[in-house]
Amino acid sequence: MERMRGQCLAQRWFGLAPEAKQKTFGQLKNMIDEMRNLLPPVTGAISNVDGGTLYDMRLPRDPSNANGRFGPFQSVQDFHRYLRSAFEAHSDHVADVSQLIHWQDYQDPKTKFTHGDLSSLNVLVNGDQVTAIIDWETAGWYPEYWEYTTACQVNPRNPWWRDELDKFLEPFPEASEMDKIRLKYFGDT
Repeated sequence: MERMRGQCLAQRWFGLAPEAKQKTFGQLKNMIDEMRNLLPPVTGAISNVDGGTLYDMRLPRDPSNANGRFGPFQSVQDFHRYLRSAFEAHSDHVADVSQLIHWQDYQDPKTKFTHGDLSSLNVLVNGDQVTAIIDWETAGWYPEYWEYTTACQVNPRNPWWRDELDKFLEPFPEASEMDKIRLKYFGDT
């Protein structure tokens, strides 16, 4: 990071003119669109950039797995089962959990290359130029909604970020609501 020019967008945001903010969003949108058009090594699989295990400090961890890595998964449905600790549909579940399981089981989203931790703290700018997106340790092939839902999980230092996402990311409002349910019952660590 020492070699990258610029400051994180979170530090510069409130000093940017509206035109500079709009230009920043345009650049981010182009970068993300280009990234999301990459083809996965295995269609439908959820994995890191080269098909291996994933890492995300916010996801539940297997206590027997000290390094926090998980997956890869052969399908989005396998990934969804992992996210909900293998819970399957059952009449005894609370309504929210049943709604989440039904939504996840009947989704067939494409897999897209995803940064997985896209926040204003991970976007570097120099003036109104985006110079880098940093911190790629959570990147991989995820369901197409994952970039949006993880970006919605904002750092308390920059709550404004959530309000700006739709300006450069494809919105997935239903997936975002389902992710709130997932976090409530199967929360990130």
